[in-house]
Amino acid sequence: MAYSFTLQDPGEGIHEVIIDEIMVSEGDHVNEGDPVMAVESDKAAIELPAPVSGTVKRLSVSKGDTVEVGAELMVFDDGSDDSDSGDDEDASSEPSDEEASDGKTEDDKSASAKSSDSEASDDEADEPEDAEDSSAKDTGGGNDDKDDDEKSARDTEGDDTASDDEDEEDTKDEREEAKEFEGSEPDEGQADDREDAGIKAAPAARAAADKHGIDLASVKPTGSKGHVTKQDVEKAAKSDGRDTDNAGDTGRGRETRKKMSGIRKATANHMARAWADIPHVTHQDRADITELEKARQKLTDDEENDIDDLTLTAFVIKAMTIALKQHPEFNARLDMDKSELIISDDVNVAFALDTDRGLLTPVLRSVETKSIHGIATEMAAMAEKLHSGPPEKEDLEGGTITLTNVGSLGGTGFTPIINHPQVAILGMARAALEPVVMGILDEPDIKARLMLPLVFAFDHRAQDGADAARFMTTLKGLLEDPNRLLVEAA
Repeated sequence: MAYSFTLQDPGEGIHEVIIDEIMVSEGDHVNEGDPVMAVESDKAAIELPAPVSGTVKRLSVSKGDTVEVGAELMVFDDGSDDSDSGDDEDASSEPSDEEASDGKTEDDKSASAKSSDSEASDDEADEPEDAEDSSAKDTGGGNDDKDDDEKSARDTEGDDTASDDEDEEDTKDEREEAKEFEGSEPDEGQADDREDAGIKAAPAARAAADKHGIDLASVKPTGSKGHVTKQDVEKAAKSDGRDTDNAGDTGRGRETRKKMSGIRKATANHMARAWADIPHVTHQDRADITELEKARQKLTDDEENDIDDLTLTAFVIKAMTIALKQHPEFNARLDMDKSELIISDDVNVAFALDTDRGLLTPVLRSVETKSIHGIATEMAAMAEKLHSGPPEKEDLEGGTITLTNVGSLGGTGFTPIINHPQVAILGMARAALEPVVMGILDEPDIKARLMLPLVFAFDHRAQDGADAARFMTTLKGLLEDPNRLLVEAA
C-alpha cells in the first residue's frame, strides 16, 4: 500500500525547510528509522528517518527545493494489501449491478468515462476542456441506450487503470509535450541528435536545455515512452542551482540565481533586524601582543606541557571574560519592552565560525570557569563538529556576547554587527608586525611590535562610548601583560 511521507511540523516556529540531501532513490528498499533525507531550516539541519519500512515508490521533491510543513516528500510502498486500490489484479474489472445502479450522476459517469479514455492513450490529455467527447457527454443524455453502451465499454476497459499512480502524476505540460514529441517532425539536426545519443526529447525540452545549458543526457526522463520533458529539464536546472524562472535576457548578460540556504536566509534576516533595530557604535584600538605571543609560543613548544592547540583566540576570549567581570553591562541583553538591561551572571561566548553551510555562532558556556587550554580545546572540538555535520539547536543558543576573528583571512579592521539580542561584539583583525614609536617624547625609540587590531561594537541604547573605552582599556591591559592575564585566568 502506498504511504505518503509528508513534512511534519518540527516546532520552534519553523514553517518551511530546504531539501539539503536525498539519501535514497526510487526503487530503493529502506527500513523504518533509516535516514532518507536531510533538510535545513533557518535554525539547524536535521536528518529525516523513514516512517515505515518498504520501497521508495516516488520522490516528490528534489535537492534544493523549499517545502512547507505538510508537503509530500516521498511515497513508500510498504508491501501491505490495499483493499481499496484499483491495482489488485484479482479485482474484477467488471462493475457489479449494484455499482452500475448506485445513483451516480451523469457528471460522475462522464468523469469516469473521461478518465478511462485518458488511460487508454499514452499521449492524449485528459482535461475535460481538451476532450471533445467530454463536452458532448456533459451536455448529452438524450440517447440513453447509446450512453449506457459507451459507459459499459469504458468502465470495463478503464477499471484496471483508473487508479494508476503514474497517470495521476502526469501534469498537463508533460502530456502536451508528449503529444508534441510524437506528432512533431524534427529537423535533420534534431533527428541526428536523437539517433546518435539515444535521447528522446520534445522540442520544448530541447529549447529549455539550450536555455539553461543542460546536457539532456544527464536529465532523468519521466515523460511518455522515456522522453525528456520540459519539466524534467527545469527540475534538473533547479537542482543544479540555475535560474529556471528568470533566466531570460535582462540586459546584464548571463546570470545565475543561487537559492539561499536555510542558514544563509536566517543570517540575512537576523543581520537585517540587528542593523535596523540596534544603534551601533564601534570603538577601535590596537593591542601590543608581542609578549603574549612569545608566551603562547613558549607554552605550545614546551613538550612537558603537552599543549599544542593554544590559539590566540583562546587567550583573547579569556581576557574578554575577565574584562566583562569588571564591566558586566556588556555581558547582557536588552529588553526594550520592559526598559531593562538583563545582565548575565555567566559569560557564554558565541564565536563566529565560517563553515561550508554558512556562518554559525556556536556557544562556549560558562567561560569564566574554564582555563585558556580548556577554551582552546572546546573551540577546536566544536569547530570540528560543525565542519563535519549540522549543528544541534543547543549548540547555537544562549550566547551573552560574541567574538569574531577574521585575522586568518586578512584585514586591518571591520565593523561587526551585534548578534541580537546581545549588546556587544568584539572583533579581531590580523595581527602584524609594525614599527611602533616607544619611549618618551624627548627620547623616542622605534621598535617592531606585534599589533592586534581590535574592534568593539556596542548597542548605544545600553551603554555609552565612555563605557566602551573603559572596557577596551581593561582588555588591552590584559593582552599586553601576559603575566597578569595568566594570574587572573588561574
